[in-house]
Amino acid sequence: MFPGGEKPDKEFVEAAEAIPELTHKHLEEMLQFLISLRNSDPRSYNEANITERQKGLKGREDAVLLNSIAKSSRLRWKEKPSYYHALVREIQDRGIFKTQRE
Repeated sequence: MFPGGEKPDKEFVEAAEAIPELTHKHLEEMLQFLISLRNSDPRSYNEANITERQKGLKGREDAVLLNSIAKSSRLRWKEKPSYYHALVREIQDRGIFKTQRE
């Protein structure tokens, strides 16, 4: 049964099933890439920008955050490093994944 006693609608179920599995390997690869990028190009890491982006993630559901990471690639990490740093922080703050902060 769905919370409230109702069955979820078909679109909700299909959307949830479409979420790719986030593996620890993918998350680890992303973290290593972001750390490497930060070391090679310090301009890619902006604390104020990361903090602002994390504020925007506060209201999002866990599944949305995890899906964003699961669907991401090296190209996206390089294009938007602050966004992905913010995602990592937010899932850490929520206790979804236990990782050390860079």
